[in-house]
Amino acid sequence: GGGVEEGEDDDGSELQNVSGGSFKKKTSAEGKQKKAKPHGMTSEAGAAYANTCANHGVEAIPAIASQLDEPSMDVSHYELKGRQLLAFVDSVSRSSCITHLSMCNARLEGSDLDTLCKALAKNSSVISLDLSENQIGAKGAEAVTGLIASTDTLRQISLMGTGLTDAMAKHMLLEGFEQNSSIDQWDLSYNLMTDSVLFYLEPLLLDRPAFQRLDLSWNLLSPAGVYSLTMTNTDRAKPKPRKKTGVFAKPLVKVNLIATKQTQRQILANWMNSNGEKRIPTAAPYELTSSDFISIDVALRVRSLTGSQRCLLIRMFTAGRLIQPNMASQLLKSYFDGSEARYQALEQLKSRIDSNHPELVEELLLDTKEMFE
Repeated sequence: GGGVEEGEDDDGSELQNVSGGSFKKKTSAEGKQKKAKPHGMTSEAGAAYANTCANHGVEAIPAIASQLDEPSMDVSHYELKGRQLLAFVDSVSRSSCITHLSMCNARLEGSDLDTLCKALAKNSSVISLDLSENQIGAKGAEAVTGLIASTDTLRQISLMGTGLTDAMAKHMLLEGFEQNSSIDQWDLSYNLMTDSVLFYLEPLLLDRPAFQRLDLSWNLLSPAGVYSLTMTNTDRAKPKPRKKTGVFAKPLVKVNLIATKQTQRQILANWMNSNGEKRIPTAAPYELTSSDFISIDVALRVRSLTGSQRCLLIRMFTAGRLIQPNMASQLLKSYFDGSEARYQALEQLKSRIDSNHPELVEELLLDTKEMFE
């Protein structure tokens, strides 16, 4: 019969029993062809990745190869470095099917992120990027900023727990996010940002009604900062009719921040009011202290600030607080005398004076009368 059997020679070479009972040794090419390829390497993308790895002199990772034809690529907790990372990003940059890339806690640092972000800038399919729990540092933040500024594909980005400081976040907002029109969901939770970031963030939020989600939870924001961000969110929720579509701007910004119970109650009350639902009594605002005033004074001294920017700072630092007329007068005279923003600043400070004592407002108006003549 013409049956075929297989065996091994003494030297380990494969033997094939052909008709007639005689054996012939397979050629080396036939032996290689017979061996099964690792899972994932058989796909076109997996084979291309294997070739790329060979060109870089590294071994292909089957778990990566098997995901290259899938919409979601998860390499979280892999420590891809050097040539292994180069082979990976080369394959991802050429992919047209990966839409979500997760590299959570992948030990990525500055130079690694520079390599990754330059490759992703060439990709047109990835819409969601998770870089959480990588300690990116200043160089990594610079690389991410460049990607944000150049991409028109990304819609979601997570930088949760990446050690972002105020300086890093400010640079991302001004040099990256301000140039971007595609990202509508951003996770910046569990970082080291303080109230000063809101100075650059709030104008962007007001400018972008299509923005859906911003997570700033578990940062170093004060109750006043939380309150200010909530008020900005409420401003976005005000109806803004559009001539062609008639669509109203409706923000879905997540405000889940560290705050006192008093401030949380104020936030909840404002949300309920803006949605026309049952009103919850707000907590009474508290007096602005002398140390609070010094903080405001120091913040307003920056010479490069415009009048509008100073008004925004006042709004942020005095949110949920009551100011005395002498403090308000001193701020107006020191930073708004002759400024076109003096009327805006006056209205802002008047709203922070106790409404139960109109004589205090009169005192402020009388003390600053010369500024408005």
